[in-house]
Amino acid sequence: MTPEPEICRIAARIGSGQRVPRASRSPSKGYPFLGLTTGWMLLSLIMVLVFPFVLAPLVYIPTSRTFDAAMADARAKGVMTAELRAAFANPALNYVRWYEAIAIVVVVTLMVLKPF
Repeated sequence: MTPEPEICRIAARIGSGQRVPRASRSPSKGYPFLGLTTGWMLLSLIMVLVFPFVLAPLVYIPTSRTFDAAMADARAKGVMTAELRAAFANPALNYVRWYEAIAIVVVVTLMVLKPF
């Protein structure tokens, strides 16, 4: 009988146990779900999730439809139309862009300083 290679023993040891994701193991170890133990983590998560679940469906999708129509009209005419200028100067998009920039700065600051 040939001796079993070291890599096979390691693979057998790793593969023999059932792997449970950390997120589901944390409550059994006394940690809150997903490890959101501090306020800065929760605030960062909320600020990051606002974009895909709130801003995208309420601002970006409707605005992109009007922008696409204005862009198609401007391309057909070959000039910058008033509708396209209005689509570029949409105040809702300006507010959303400011929110994104401020959210990035706040989240990075919270990650570095961990104030609470």
